[in-house]
Amino acid sequence: MLTQNWTAAWWACTGVLVTLGAALAIWQARTEEDATSPGRQSIEGSEIGSGEQVMDGPGIQTVSGSKVEGSMIQRQDGGSAP
Repeated sequence: MLTQNWTAAWWACTGVLVTLGAALAIWQARTEEDATSPGRQSIEGSEIGSGEQVMDGPGIQTVSGSKVEGSMIQRQDGGSAP
């Protein structure tokens, strides 16, 4: 049916290709973002005697709004924070 009207067929083909290209570009951007975003660890609003955060590889470690009676240790193995 579309081949009876070649102009409509070419427009439909172009629309499909543009939509597919846009979807692939969005997917690629999200995949790259997930691969490069650092890991995160946080302790928030806690009351603890002592605590320890250990992270393998690069990332961000935070402690906020917490009361620590003893020691608080934050360590990153195999990488550094960005």
